[in-house]
Amino acid sequence: MSYPPSANVEILRDKPARPYKIFAIVRATGMPSAADWELLAVLQKEAKSIGADAILLFPREENERAGGYNPCAGGAIGGGGEKISVLKALAIKYE
Repeated sequence: MSYPPSANVEILRDKPARPYKIFAIVRATGMPSAADWELLAVLQKEAKSIGADAILLFPREENERAGGYNPCAGGAIGGGGEKISVLKALAIKYE
């Protein structure tokens, strides 16, 4: 399903109270020194381009359970090469 680009995208850390549907995962990557606001701006731009009403940041505990990094804090990943900061979120559309 595709949507026209959005004019504004909310950034959420908790699930919204109103009904919504998840339709994509958006991801921003940058240098380890990248500030959270820089990565959030990339996420917001990506979400606008696909027509999201909001993005719901991945919760910290989900990534810890999976043994991964913490995308909400710009966790660093890498496999022998240069490390990068990653921030992921769910793109949502309000019903």
